[in-house]
Amino acid sequence: MLRGVTAPARLMLTMLDRHLGNFVVASPVIRELVRQMPEAQVLLRPPTARLAERIPGFPQSAIMEFREHEGRLAALSALQTLLAVRRSHPTISVDFGGSSAGALITAMSNARRRIGPSSNDWQRRLTKAVRKPADQPHRFHSYLALGQAVQPDLTWRNPELAATTQDQAKAGKLLASSGISTESPIACLHVSAGKDYKYWPFDRYAAVIDRLADQGIQSVLIGAGEDRAPTTAVRDACRSSPLDLVGQVDLGALIGLFGRARLFIGNDSGPMHIAAATGTAIVALFGPTDPARWGPMTDRVAIVRGSEPMSDISAKRKFAAATRMDSIPVDAVYDAAQTMLLSESA
Repeated sequence: MLRGVTAPARLMLTMLDRHLGNFVVASPVIRELVRQMPEAQVLLRPPTARLAERIPGFPQSAIMEFREHEGRLAALSALQTLLAVRRSHPTISVDFGGSSAGALITAMSNARRRIGPSSNDWQRRLTKAVRKPADQPHRFHSYLALGQAVQPDLTWRNPELAATTQDQAKAGKLLASSGISTESPIACLHVSAGKDYKYWPFDRYAAVIDRLADQGIQSVLIGAGEDRAPTTAVRDACRSSPLDLVGQVDLGALIGLFGRARLFIGNDSGPMHIAAATGTAIVALFGPTDPARWGPMTDRVAIVRGSEPMSDISAKRKFAAATRMDSIPVDAVYDAAQTMLLSESA
């Protein structure tokens, strides 16, 4: 190296969070860091990597996948990845949280600057532990604070995801095989959530689906295999015939469906954040969790929240101002859907 010439910083960003919604929320920060530092690499679990591949302009070469072993060999995954990270010789390593493996990999990366949240399990090995901003409640600001520890003047815009041509074709084929034409307006609904305390009563979802059907809007039920039971309960309560695609849609086709939909209706969940990032109009239902912290990052959203406080003391301790999902009336959700549909057609 020539004397007086400084080598560009090599940045390693690690986010091994299993919750896809958290990655979507963090993605504007990760995208901007990668844009500003072309030699950056981003360590992600495979499902999250599939989302990163659909961020417009995100370099595919920056993605490094974390291949996880099962059972007793789980620790081997972290060790093998740590060795690969060290071989890349990062000068800055950032843990965006979400797993003990990610915390370990960042802390032991041998980078000169090792940055992570103050909750990092290996905090003593960090050169900078970043605390959650006290005056900015949304989860995004925690990720922004981590990014600003690398680049203080970091800029950002809302999350973006775009379907590939193949994704669009898959989504179109799924709809066409069910008799839904390209001209038919559709609404995607995710009636499940990671926790059952975030469920809205199934019969109320069915009532909204039936009222949308009366308008000529076809509802499409989406979700992973574990969402089967609540989805079946909603579908069986409908007098109309929503299209049930639960467990049949990969992430790419899901993004394609959201791009095709006029509306998304759902609880606080990963699909809500993914739909928002595609630019779909959102009706988001909140109760126990706080939309000020977990709301979708989009201007095209109507938040509908429960009105009655939760009586469960443990839930109230965990979630500030927690409200009951069953205190959200059908009319409030349907009216919000109408407002969003009208704004789309204006």
